[in-house]
Amino acid sequence: MNIALTPEQDKAAETLVEAGLFASKDAALAHYSPEGLREDAEKLASLKAEIAVGIEQADRGETHVLDADDTIARLRKRLAERNADKPE
Repeated sequence: MNIALTPEQDKAAETLVEAGLFASKDAALAHYSPEGLREDAEKLASLKAEIAVGIEQADRGETHVLDADDTIARLRKRLAERNADKPE
């Protein structure tokens, strides 16, 4: 069965293949609807942009050491605050 893709959908499938998520465009198309292709390609592009910003910040020395215990405590506090706002 042949499916006509828009140039945007074709590029989205190509992006997912280039990212190593699928071996071919056909594999990507078999997994996604045309709309899903676009959404995941957009998410991937956004993630790549965020990673590039982080790398640039690290190259400029704009980093800090993360303490695992502190990070876990902050996440637990945030989760508790969210759960406290939910009605039972």
